[in-house]
Amino acid sequence: CGSFKHDQVYEILSRIDLLSIPSIWHENAPLVLLNGLASKTPVAISQAKGMTEFVEPGKTGYVLPMGDIPAMTHLFEHLLANRGEFFALARSHPGYKESRQSYGAEVAKVYGRLLGLPSENQPTAPRSMNA
Repeated sequence: CGSFKHDQVYEILSRIDLLSIPSIWHENAPLVLLNGLASKTPVAISQAKGMTEFVEPGKTGYVLPMGDIPAMTHLFEHLLANRGEFFALARSHPGYKESRQSYGAEVAKVYGRLLGLPSENQPTAPRSMNA
């Protein structure tokens, strides 16, 4: 896709049939993946920590062994030959379930646990941000 303005992300990604992210190393919740899921674009990702936690195989996309070009090629050939299956996935894609606020609250809880805070003292998102 190249570079584009932030306010165009959803529009551009929602026009893509399949977002492929063939990482060869572990990731840290890449924004392209989260934006793809938020735009209800099916994804094909490498089985890498930091990405697999967000993808539900068969529901939001496909997870392939890291660095396995033949597996990715096979997936693409399968999807081209079975477009009905692919378009059914795309139509039923639930999208990304988390908001920035709920994701931030989850991260804050992890830090709270790491700091040894009792659960009643762990940070939460402000009520006005929970939607």
